[in-house]
Amino acid sequence: MVTKEFNHTINKLESDFTVATDFLQKGQDDLLKELEVANNKIKALELERTTLKSNIESLDRRLMSVEEISRNHNVEIQMVPEKRHENLLHLIQKLYDTVNVTLDTNCICAVRRIAKINP
Repeated sequence: MVTKEFNHTINKLESDFTVATDFLQKGQDDLLKELEVANNKIKALELERTTLKSNIESLDRRLMSVEEISRNHNVEIQMVPEKRHENLLHLIQKLYDTVNVTLDTNCICAVRRIAKINP
């Protein structure tokens, strides 16, 4: 009877141990799957980051080129007094009239004042 009770207890412990180890194994498998998914996401994000960095560098080069081309057509006029509510296009027209040069205002893309370094 003692042997029977002892065997029953051992079987119960083996069963409980099997349930516990199965539970731990399932948890470990789930963690491994999550880790694999996270690693795949990291690899994808690193690839995307590399691609985006390359695109940004390319766009920076293009922007610098466009800005350089744009500056080729600039005219800089210095020492023109600034007045409140001035019309810069009208001011440019007056300057052209003063030097007796005709100005086609359709050729002007933009007129702006640049901030002074030392106001």
